[in-house]
Amino acid sequence: MVGKQTKENTYGVIDIDGAFRASDWQLAYQFARSFENSDGEYAASIGFRNISKNGVTYFRMRAIGNKFNVGQIGYVPWQGTINSVGLTGPIWYFNDGAIRNIFCISVLQ
Repeated sequence: MVGKQTKENTYGVIDIDGAFRASDWQLAYQFARSFENSDGEYAASIGFRNISKNGVTYFRMRAIGNKFNVGQIGYVPWQGTINSVGLTGPIWYFNDGAIRNIFCISVLQ
C-alpha cells in the first residue's frame, strides 16, 4: 500500500501483483484499488506468455476504472480504458544460417 494523508484527505492505492511461471510459460497479474477518502476505483492487468518448440502465444489485458486516481501519489494516464492483445502462431528454429528462427503470428486486438 502506498498513500498520502493530510488533515482533510487520505489518498492511496492498495496493490497485489505477482507471477506464476515455469520454464516455457508465465502468467503475471496486478490488481489495484485507488482510494481518496471513501471513494475509489479498481484497475487490473494480466498477461500470459507461452513459448514452446512449435509455437508462441502471448495475451495481455489491462482494465482501468473511470475513477481510478493515484494523482496525489503517482500517475496513471489511462483512466476508463480496457484493452487487450493476443498473439499466437507457429515458430520454426534453424541450427545454421543468418536466420535462426521464423515466427508467424495472428493478432487479436
